[in-house]
Amino acid sequence: MLQEVFTSLLARPTQFAGDSSLLTWLYSATTHRALNRLRDQRNRGRILEANAERTRPSGTAASSEDQTAVRELLRRAPDELAQVAIYYYFDQLTHAEISTLMSCSRRQVGNLLERFHTLARGES
Repeated sequence: MLQEVFTSLLARPTQFAGDSSLLTWLYSATTHRALNRLRDQRNRGRILEANAERTRPSGTAASSEDQTAVRELLRRAPDELAQVAIYYYFDQLTHAEISTLMSCSRRQVGNLLERFHTLARGES
């Protein structure tokens, strides 16, 4: 995935406008590419299955029901909520790091995570 981002940058260097550091741009571009790939129905299940064991805390295995629930939640979450959830839960970034990547305030990151929790609980 990161190689695709680098290849894309070499082919079209103007996509990096210099508004942030190159590292921040690369991280953000890679995350966006990953999210777009997850949205592709044919690849979504395969990618999440391949990474499910690696992302479980304490080496515990997730049940197939849990994996299915996480996949479904990410599928139905709006882009912004899925993005913040991946940064926070999978990449284990802080609110400050996420706010830099998403160009928003730390308070907005907290609000987005709360909206994600509401969605996960099945509330409106």
